[in-house]
Amino acid sequence: MQKLIPTQHEQTFMNSLLGGRYEVLEIIGRGIVGTVFSGNDSLLNRPVAVKLLRTTIDEKARERFSKEVEGISSLTHPNLVQLFEVGTQKGFTYLILEYVPGRTLRDILANGRLSVEATIELGICISSGLVEAHANH
Repeated sequence: MQKLIPTQHEQTFMNSLLGGRYEVLEIIGRGIVGTVFSGNDSLLNRPVAVKLLRTTIDEKARERFSKEVEGISSLTHPNLVQLFEVGTQKGFTYLILEYVPGRTLRDILANGRLSVEATIELGICISSGLVEAHANH
């Protein structure tokens, strides 16, 4: 996995403390709505994922993001990450999520096609999480 270089904006959050307890460590991913960092919950001494919402997203995307946060806040399922906290600091919205170590689907597929068996197994896991999410929201 290629190490991501932080932008100047992202750099201001690295090695900082959010919500008085969440240490922001290094970037582990970027997406349309934000940047994901590895982090540590200094109170419970456990790894977490910290998602920092971009300020440049449009209002429609921000509303969709808020609805997703509401939706996942009450879900508990082995194939879905848990949301621990939502907060705002320095004018930026952040999420504290369960940290799940491992490779991304993009990383896995970079090595070529999956076998039929692996594709079925992965599809079952994804479908199971989606069924739970849709059944409860």
